[in-house]
Amino acid sequence: MTSKRLEDFDFDKNPNVTPEVVADLKSPGWVRDGRPLVLIGGKGQVIRVVHAC
Repeated sequence: MTSKRLEDFDFDKNPNVTPEVVADLKSPGWVRDGRPLVLIGGKGQVIRVVHAC
């Protein structure tokens, strides 16, 4: 499995996700504010999720 970085996000595949939203994920503010993050992958894809308490 290869690692993916926010810098590699393909905005053409999902035009509903803006560069500003992805850039916001680089900051811990969304976690501190208690905002949710949902990751959805295609059929057969594995998504690793880390939950920090």
